Amino acid sequence: MRYQNRPSALSGLIGTRAPFDIPAEVKEEAVRAMLEREWNRYPDAEGGEGLRQDIADSLGLGMGNVVVGNGSDDLLPEVITMFRRIYVYEPTFEMYRFFAEKHGVQYVPVWLSPEFRFPEPPETGSGDLLVVCRPNNPTGTEAEEDIVLSALERGTNVLLDEAYWDFSGHTMVEKVSDYPNLMVLRTFSKAFSMAGVRVGYLVASEETASRVLGRRAPFPVNVLSECVARAMLRHRDLVRKTVDYIVAERERMEQRLGELCVRSTTNFFLVKGDMRERLAERGGILVRKLSGRLSEMSRVTVGERRENDAFLEAYLELVSGGAGGRLAGP
Repeated sequence: MRYQNRPSALSGLIGTRAPFDIPAEVKEEAVRAMLEREWNRYPDAEGGEGLRQDIADSLGLGMGNVVVGNGSDDLLPEVITMFRRIYVYEPTFEMYRFFAEKHGVQYVPVWLSPEFRFPEPPETGSGDLLVVCRPNNPTGTEAEEDIVLSALERGTNVLLDEAYWDFSGHTMVEKVSDYPNLMVLRTFSKAFSMAGVRVGYLVASEETASRVLGRRAPFPVNVLSECVARAMLRHRDLVRKTVDYIVAERERMEQRLGELCVRSTTNFFLVKGDMRERLAERGGILVRKLSGRLSEMSRVTVGERRENDAFLEAYLELVSGGAGGRLAGP
């Protein structure tokens, strides 16, 4: 069973999705399960008991610890609006700020060091939340576990976004049994190759999970998304192969780039220089343009080997030829 590769423009280096589609056999398995369902009936109001149980079983937890959503972004506003103020390590995923400002929640940035290291957590109150993207998007760097634990030990409410944990192998999801003030957010969009299907989930204490469920509208996940997610959970070997491929390619690319890139524990990394326009003109190679403190850097997602090689050739030629302009960054 193999993942599907389809010819396309070199756009896979701009989004943080997986480079491969789900294999046809797994899609067919999911569709067969969907065809057994009655489409005239609404899906489960809480997102599918079967899916929640499958996720819980994979984590060694109970179904009451799991809340599912239409992608992890769907769960963010429900969590953020439980608090009056959120502290967020910056620069990071922009949707934390988006939802906080949209819903009138105070947003307080906690800036990483110039080398993108995580400082000690801030002092917070009972109505506050600390958001930690681990590993962090877009820097690719990772907060030490001791930093998160120190916040939890002092009673800080923590949302740990583990969207990219599969690529680092570092997770704290098991800590939800020890810390009722910890919530862990995950997605099927990255390592599971399901960005187009939209499934994410939150893991927390049963009390916290129940609070989040009580704040949500019913039917957060449709029947197709539920069936695909359950099928992929049955094929974790495929997920492992995808992760291994991406990590090996990332390490190969970082080795070639040396000090021109920031070492990462995700499926992407930063390179020096605002290269979006020049790489696009060079051969249709699309990378993520960044702003603010990262305006002189670009984010590159690991794609298929041919895409990665095309990027390396174009980027290194631009840099060596002086066409890359001013290169800035740590």
